[in-house]
Amino acid sequence: MNLRDLAHGLTATVNPDTIGDVYVNTGPVTGYGGKRVPGFTHYANQALQVQAMSYGALQRSEALNIQGVKRQVYFNGALRGIERLAGAGGDMLGFNGAYWLVVDVLEEWDTSGWCKVLVVQQVDPPENVVEAS
Repeated sequence: MNLRDLAHGLTATVNPDTIGDVYVNTGPVTGYGGKRVPGFTHYANQALQVQAMSYGALQRSEALNIQGVKRQVYFNGALRGIERLAGAGGDMLGFNGAYWLVVDVLEEWDTSGWCKVLVVQQVDPPENVVEAS
């Protein structure tokens, strides 16, 4: 049973989904001047449940010293924050005219296929983007 689907039906009546873009980090690519920069695959028109930060998520972000404009987002799929040791993650979202970096995965439910992530607003959009096929 996917409890997220049940809860989402109720939540969406009060806070409708935001349709946005998902940029999945595909690892480093060679940019201008031979510099290594992140590459992304773009998935357009994805349903994102964007919410204000919960008290627990705020405490966690403060402990991690994450500053800036923050939101928590529920997504039916898998997103990854930055994992420096694995050299992976750093997915981004685009919604409400801004770009947001996934900095922490607050909940991940692989068996149900959804996650809850902490995002921080970014100044620049993702570069080196390839459209998903």
